[in-house]
Amino acid sequence: ALVSGGLGGTTSFGQFDGADLVAALGSAHHSSSHAHSRGPPEPPKDRSTLATMRVIRRNLVYAVGMPPNIATEENLRKPEYFGQYGKISKIVINRNHNPGDPRRASASAYVTFAHKEDTLACILALDGFYHDGRNVRASYGTSKYCSAFIKNVRCNNPDCTYLHHMGDAEDTFTKQEIQAGYVTSGRDVLARQQQIMAQQAAAVFGAGVGGGNNRRKV
Repeated sequence: ALVSGGLGGTTSFGQFDGADLVAALGSAHHSSSHAHSRGPPEPPKDRSTLATMRVIRRNLVYAVGMPPNIATEENLRKPEYFGQYGKISKIVINRNHNPGDPRRASASAYVTFAHKEDTLACILALDGFYHDGRNVRASYGTSKYCSAFIKNVRCNNPDCTYLHHMGDAEDTFTKQEIQAGYVTSGRDVLARQQQIMAQQAAAVFGAGVGGGNNRRKV
């Protein structure tokens, strides 16, 4: 059975309405989109350094610890599950079978959303949520650079899912940092965006106060 969500007391696949938090961060997303409009950075002269780098994909949720009985694409697309957070572009499911103890069997899924805001809402609501006694963890998915891109040659695999262009600097981390887990957490992203908003508000407030003082001096 699904556990009741925190906000609104409705039954959902998640512990609260993450979309409310994302909506409150609208200005942070807006300012971030301006930064992204400048385009990706240029590759480094020594591309071999990219082999140890990973890039966070802001439209990809990586969820682990789900019970295998719900882990089908048809199920996970339903509004009772990931479908409640927004339009889904793609789902890839992995099952971890444990013959010794079926109770330890679990499933993981890569869920690609059409919109980044929906991805963050899903992660914030789902990470740490208990479903059928299982602790589901959710974070941003990551990608590595294609070996062809690293070698600066053409990739001949039309189905290659690795990166063929530079990721944004703010989304790029070493493999060790990704494995540490803190950079892909939705809560960490939320905290960074709140910090950005606070800095922006302080700058505006400071300018306003300064302007006011100037007017009084005149």
